[in-house]
Formats: sequence, structure tokens, C-alpha cells
Amino acid sequence: VGVARVSPDGPFLELNDRYCAILRRSREELVGEGWKEITHPDDVAADVALVDKVFRGELENFTLEKRYLAPDGSSIWVNLTVSAERNSDSSVRYFIAIAEDISERKAAEEALRRSEERYRALFESMEQGFCTIQVTFDRDQPVDYRFTELNPAFSEHTGLDQDVLGRSVREVIPGLEASWFQRYGEVARTGISQRFVDHAEALGRWFEVYAFRIGDPAEHNVALLFSDITERVRQEQAIRESEARLRAVIDSMPVGLVFADAEGRITGGNQRVQEIIGADVIPSERTGDYSRDYVA
Repeated sequence: VGVARVSPDGPFLELNDRYCAILRRSREELVGEGWKEITHPDDVAADVALVDKVFRGELENFTLEKRYLAPDGSSIWVNLTVSAERNSDSSVRYFIAIAEDISERKAAEEALRRSEERYRALFESMEQGFCTIQVTFDRDQPVDYRFTELNPAFSEHTGLDQDVLGRSVREVIPGLEASWFQRYGEVARTGISQRFVDHAEALGRWFEVYAFRIGDPAEHNVALLFSDITERVRQEQAIRESEARLRAVIDSMPVGLVFADAEGRITGGNQRVQEIIGADVIPSERTGDYSRDYVA
């Protein structure tokens, strides 16, 4: 750590090599220099307020995190502890300052803060539902899970209120199918991500889900990125039913019916055309002209 003796009116009286290294200046540059002049402007007031309390006898020492200014103008974060050496009349004879360079820690904290801000911005703005859950096991069997984080779109996709945060899914959705516990338990236990489509009958919704493990494996935390695809599934089912009805009508027609593309390739036909021609044209991947293939 850096150690310095500082005059009551501000200038450094002496410093050890480490304090000079932390401040990136030589001892000759620092002795006689006031601490306020090399303190970041935004941190001077807090430092002065604590020093004043020492002068008034309200404190004997204090600790704070502050920034010094390097010669190039960049910030040097330190954890600073200051104590007073007093005269017989209790006035301050000098201050002892002990400084620990915490610039790397502060840089890491700032990087983490920015990362969390970006994550939060993405988390809040994404249109897909997102949540994190903690899976509960009983004798290696997944039996429940608890919601630990929800984005705003969670409610839109599930129909559940945000107050489910921190609650057990068995409490929130008592009739939820066991398959959901099994899937998430498998992801939590193995760490192998899963992407699937499944129906939650208890919610009356179809979901497309991407589940992946996060954090310490022992904590059984899983993140879920999902979309409510109920309307899409209904539309697909309606299309299949419509196509089935159309196929039934086509197959019941008393005349042969063949579908072909612009190049003459047969793309389908009904049962009657098979009876007439004596060939299976329905699954046709044939190429070439229809008349050449089927007419003698």
C-alpha cells in the first residue's frame, strides 16, 4: 500500500515509493503538492467534508473510495484511509494517508455495470417471453420450479401476471403437465440445451421454447426463451383440415383430375385419374410432358 504524511493544510510532506507509483508521479513532484489539486473534481467535496470532521474532533480516522488524477488526466481509483496525528492541544499535527490502488477492481465493476445495462435493455425490449427458473429435485426427479426473473413480455406470452416472480409453478399452475418438469430438469441436470414445441394444456397455449442452463450447475438454474404460438398452431391445423376437405372433394369427383405445372410436370391428381390411366400420379415427382408419359 501507499503511505504518506500530509500537512493539515494539504500538501504532501513525505510519501513511500508505492504511493508515488500509485499516483504515477515522482516523489519530487509530489512533496509540497496539495492533495486537492490532484484529486478528481467530483471527489473533492466528499474528502473535504470528512477531513473537516477530523479537524472538529468528530472523527479520528475515515476511509473512502476516491479518484486521483494521473498526469495524463485519467482517473486512479484508491481506497484511502486517513487518520490524524494530534498535538497535545488536540489540534491536528499531520495526517497519515494509506492508499490502495483499486483501479482494476473499479474497471471490472464498470464493465460489469455496462454489461448489465446492455443485458437489461435487451431483457426489457425483447418481444419474446424470457424468464429464469430454478428447478427443484426430489431424489433426482424434477418435481417443481420457481420463477426467478421475468421480462415484461412474459405476461403477454403466458397470460400470467408478473406477481408469479419468486413463486413455485405448482402454486401458480397447479395442473401443469409433468412433461414440462422433465424437460427443464433434464436441461438443469445435463446442461444440454433443448429447443422444442409443446402444448401446455393447463394454460391452453402452445409454446415454442429454447431452454438452456445458466450459472452454477449445482443451483439448477435454467433460462427460457419462448413464444406463444397458439394462433399459428390453430391456423396450421385449420389449413390441414381445409386441405383434407379439399382432397376428399377432389377424390370423390367422377372425372379424372390432374395438376401440372407450367413446364408440364405432374404435381398431383385424384383417385379417378389413377383408375383411368392406371398409374399413380398423386405423389408424382415425374418430369416431362404429361401426354408423353401417359398417353399411348
